Amino acid sequence: MAFALAPALALAPAPASRFATRTRLWAEFAPGAFAQLQALQPHDRAGRFILPGSQGRFLAAGQPPRWHHNPTADQNPEWIFELNRHYHWTRLLRAHALTGDDTLAIQVLNEWDDWIRTCPVPTWDDSLASIHAAFSSHTPWRTLEAGLRGERQWADAWEALQDHPALTPDLRARIEASFHDHARVLAAIPPRLWPRADHNHYLSENAGLLRITFLFPHWPEAAAWRDHAWHELGRCIEHQITLDGGQIEGCPHYHNITLKSLALCTLLGRAHGLAWSPDHTARIRRALTYTLHSSRPDAVNVPWGDSDATTHLPLQAALLAAHALDALDEIAVLQTLAAPAAWLPAVAESFWDVPDPEAWRTHLESLSPAPLPRAHHQRQLDQVMLRTDWTRQAASVFFACRTPTNNGHAHLDPASFDYSAFGRTLAVDPGRYTYREGPDRYAFKSAAYHNTVTIDDRDPFAYVSTWEFGPQHPGHLTSVTSGPGWQSATSKQHNFTPVVHRRTLVLLDDSGALLVTDIFSGLAPTQTVQLWFHLDSAAVHLDAATAETRDPALANLRVLGDSALALTALPGRVSEKIDVARPSTRLRFSDTGGPATRTYVTRLVPRAADATTWPAITLPALGTP
Repeated sequence: MAFALAPALALAPAPASRFATRTRLWAEFAPGAFAQLQALQPHDRAGRFILPGSQGRFLAAGQPPRWHHNPTADQNPEWIFELNRHYHWTRLLRAHALTGDDTLAIQVLNEWDDWIRTCPVPTWDDSLASIHAAFSSHTPWRTLEAGLRGERQWADAWEALQDHPALTPDLRARIEASFHDHARVLAAIPPRLWPRADHNHYLSENAGLLRITFLFPHWPEAAAWRDHAWHELGRCIEHQITLDGGQIEGCPHYHNITLKSLALCTLLGRAHGLAWSPDHTARIRRALTYTLHSSRPDAVNVPWGDSDATTHLPLQAALLAAHALDALDEIAVLQTLAAPAAWLPAVAESFWDVPDPEAWRTHLESLSPAPLPRAHHQRQLDQVMLRTDWTRQAASVFFACRTPTNNGHAHLDPASFDYSAFGRTLAVDPGRYTYREGPDRYAFKSAAYHNTVTIDDRDPFAYVSTWEFGPQHPGHLTSVTSGPGWQSATSKQHNFTPVVHRRTLVLLDDSGALLVTDIFSGLAPTQTVQLWFHLDSAAVHLDAATAETRDPALANLRVLGDSALALTALPGRVSEKIDVARPSTRLRFSDTGGPATRTYVTRLVPRAADATTWPAITLPALGTP
């Protein structure tokens, strides 16, 4: 397709100068992040990366990388996907801006040229089969990667390298032609893949298209593509951000990716005369509120569903959204919760996107925390977040029960929860670990890896494959209440039909203890019930119906179960990021059958690291729920 090439961009300030200036600010403000960049530089130069499937080890992709080659032992397709997002280009270009080492910039340009030559845009016809084969398979041209390149890595590199002498007219023309291919694909293909605009991929794809159109406004199609992207991003807000603010998939990780993209698009749109409707703006603001509440007391997001337990993503999303929405006081609490080693890099990462990073940095030094409620109920997602206060030592619980699930990013865990107290995660959601089909994927999705229940050791519904479940029955939160010294939430699910399971959690303000009451009705006499608790500890001592973690210099947890239940401990794993896991302990309380209706109460009692005795638990006025 013929189109006019752009002249060398001459923005004010010049993009290359802007990139270098902001990179220096980033390095000064977050020296720890700069040190990490320096440590990775030899690997980035050599084409060695830690990506999904590498099991936390550096694997050689080559120099230039072999963009279609998968060196992982299990042929994990996520390697191909992430390699072709070109995250390492950002690191190389930042190092170039700080050191002046020209070989780093030339490496990016050489890799860029190689990618364009070895990864031509696929051809396709109008059939969905052809579209899926070209853009949904294990290819560098999957549309999500195309969108992410346009949203960040390629756009940043294009701006950073505008004045570089190695960006010859011929290479400039090839790169712009590939940008045009990206825009053409992103305008045509994602609407066929996501006609309902209800998936995080679609939002990222349109964010990438939007930014590309701002880079090349002289293209004949640029205005139409820009309007299309902005309109579809509005549809994403309507169909992905619920009325209460949570992203529809129910995973804090993908929620924060969505919020960060929407914040970036808000700032980019504002700079080019575009603005959201009042309803869209209100939803984004409520999405920011979700990010605050779905973070643990240490500012790590709860790894619900297919999520990692990270600080950088919720902090970056919240900071950028707060700037875009002029809601800085709302995020001031994160500055008190997050460790400086997490807060400073997150602030510094925003320097590339805010209009005036110096003023932004100064403003962040004088925030006034706004009072926040201790309970947050996401009604459309059937999630609730409760905490005793907004300090790092608070007790907090994230509790959810939504079936049928939205999509395959959910886990087999209705009525599960994630519980923290005294600066530590105690009863944990295990995270996602992998997307690769196999025993690990099932284990991390299974009920027995979560803080939930099974009947006859059976999951509440069937795991079919990594992205597919069997039929499900209704499951919801039915109430969120509070009283003097306590907060409570109740769920009800029918996934073990004809058995009905009800669970009530009560969080006590004074001790931070969590009371868990499980009521089963409609059981057959021979059916057995299991209560599962996943403890974030490998040092667990059992005594009759009691389990106790014994980790020196850390907060610990005592779990007191029903004396009628048999207690066993099983090995577990907790994953805070893809491919990385640490040992943990899963508790299994089980009966041997009984009456049609059975009620079991479990008490989770935390003890601070500096405490020498376990606290006494005073039941709330409502009694044992």
